[in-house]
Amino acid sequence: MRSLIWQLRPDHLEQGLITSFHEYAQKIGVDLSMEAPDDLEINQSCKEALWRIGQEALNNIQKHAGTSKAAMVMQSDAGGFTMKVRDQGSGGAVEKQQSLGITSMKERVEELEGSFHINSEKGKGTTIIVRVPIHRKGR
Repeated sequence: MRSLIWQLRPDHLEQGLITSFHEYAQKIGVDLSMEAPDDLEINQSCKEALWRIGQEALNNIQKHAGTSKAAMVMQSDAGGFTMKVRDQGSGGAVEKQQSLGITSMKERVEELEGSFHINSEKGKGTTIIVRVPIHRKGR
């Protein structure tokens, strides 16, 4: 039961998205390189949505990409926050799939009034790009 509760509202996010992604990637066997600023100032609901999106992207890499290597880049600017997750796996027609995972990522981004894109080319891997307006802490 505790495991289910943890999955619904992950307390480990208090240590930050960067640490959480590194630990999760290690847990599922994905070699994750990461580029992100140290001071990600986003509110809890945005952080939780980005966590779920990134978690699903890493799960998809582990299950479907044919590689264990992934790269994640997180950036913020005055206009918003961008998260890119890329693998150099088999690629293909991922964007045409109507999987539950991809649908859930899209819905989470829509709730944040953001945009969601998948670029996937056979033999060249897949990149997921999420762009959301800044949702700073306390807002």
